[in-house]
Amino acid sequence: MRKIMLAISFVCLSISVSGQTQTGAGAVPACQLDLSHAPAVRGIKLAMKLDDVLVLFPGIEQDLTVKYAVENRVTYPNLGIFRFQVDPRAYPTKDQFRGINQVSFSFLDDRLAHFYVEYASPPAAPAWPLLDDGSRRCRPRSVCRTFPTGRARRRPARIAF
Repeated sequence: MRKIMLAISFVCLSISVSGQTQTGAGAVPACQLDLSHAPAVRGIKLAMKLDDVLVLFPGIEQDLTVKYAVENRVTYPNLGIFRFQVDPRAYPTKDQFRGINQVSFSFLDDRLAHFYVEYASPPAAPAWPLLDDGSRRCRPRSVCRTFPTGRARRRPARIAF
């Protein structure tokens, strides 16, 4: 009886596992970009070393929150994952980061894995350029020109009722 139950369990398990494998038609294509083509934002780029990021903000070693995060990056519970925030206006390189309120950094094994840039609003930051008609509609187009995706994007059709 045990052998029959074991055989039935094995057959059911093998059927469920084979049903979960992905076929060639449903496979998701892998990203073709590498880190050498990643855009840099004011000198900040993914996969930068921790020391390269700290050099961008002279005197950051004195900031207690950054110092604590860096010193405890390999201990429990961090285990190589740590993050900190910087207000670039407080450092001598503030001109390089004009118009930015804050930058958040997340590291994995001393490499920059994620960063978030919070831009300031006018009048503390430069305003987006105006179009001839006085509007600021050029934001999405300027972003698309700066970071092209390599494929044409179509606007969805508008349906009027």
